[in-house]
Amino acid sequence: MIIDRKNCALCGREFYKNRKYSKSQWEKAMYCCRACALKADNRDPDESIKEKLDKYTIKSDGDKCWSWCGYIDKNGYARVNIKRKQKLAHRISWETRRGKIPQGMIVRHLCDNPVCTNPDHLKLGTLQDNSNDCSNKNRQGRKGAKYCEAFVLLSRHLIKSDTISKKEIIDISGVSKETLRRILKNEGITRFY
Repeated sequence: MIIDRKNCALCGREFYKNRKYSKSQWEKAMYCCRACALKADNRDPDESIKEKLDKYTIKSDGDKCWSWCGYIDKNGYARVNIKRKQKLAHRISWETRRGKIPQGMIVRHLCDNPVCTNPDHLKLGTLQDNSNDCSNKNRQGRKGAKYCEAFVLLSRHLIKSDTISKKEIIDISGVSKETLRRILKNEGITRFY
């Protein structure tokens, strides 16, 4: 007879068998959640999120923007998958390095670069603060960045050196075929973020 519930080996909380577990998987299950499993392995549960952010971030020396080389949404904002949900990368960067975002507050880019994840370029504020900042800097009506300089240069280098295919760049970054073609041909790229 298979027992449908156990107590977590770390926190002691009772947990139930996942329907997807095979008999052997359930017998090996010791922890109620991934966070407990990571803590038991002497790893910080938030460290995996930091590692994911670092994987797609190109950190610059000094006070420069940190470029994002992962998925960029249609509005030009860096996005990262956390627990199977798309999250704004700059918000996750703030939370992992500075702490929880208070309710009613947003994370603003002081550098006006929507793909930047450098916590020194981020600041908490309200929607009104962001709107005031937008009008003070004359940014009304401007769409977000589609690609950053590091992404453009890296894409060109990887294609020229036959390190990666165009399809792989499209799959990794989320840019369209047309956008990648324009990046590689240097068409319509007038400014970088």
